[in-house]
Amino acid sequence: MHHHHHHMKNVIFEDEEKSKMLARLLKSSHPEDLRAANKLIKEMVQEDQKRMEKISKRVNAIEEVNNNVKLLTEMVMSHSQGGAAAGSSEDLMKELYQRCERMRPTLFRLASDTEDNDEALAEILQANDNLTQVINLYKQLVRGEEVNGDATAGSIPG
Repeated sequence: MHHHHHHMKNVIFEDEEKSKMLARLLKSSHPEDLRAANKLIKEMVQEDQKRMEKISKRVNAIEEVNNNVKLLTEMVMSHSQGGAAAGSSEDLMKELYQRCERMRPTLFRLASDTEDNDEALAEILQANDNLTQVINLYKQLVRGEEVNGDATAGSIPG
């Protein structure tokens, strides 16, 4: 598989070319044309499946991120208001926090894979912002660290 990023326009253009070619091949009565048509159909189906797989991966990842963010935000808020500070909820919070941390590289991978689709990219970046926010919230309110505007800032002494 070669990784040159073509933008959406080229992809649609390519498919149009293929569709025209396919129509031409299918009208033909030559067996080798029909074989070629068959091969082309298989290729187009495979490409379509790859595209769909990519989309569902992205949709699932974004959904997972947003669910984790929502849950962790709620827990951190209730924790900071002195809500149920039972040991179990601390464990669950930590688990969610770690999950959120783990999702970040996934989002970056998705983002670099989604250059040809601005809408999807915007969704990924939004999810990443939400992730960064909740990670900082957790660090501040649960761990008592100070977090600068910079997501990488750990605890600042003094």
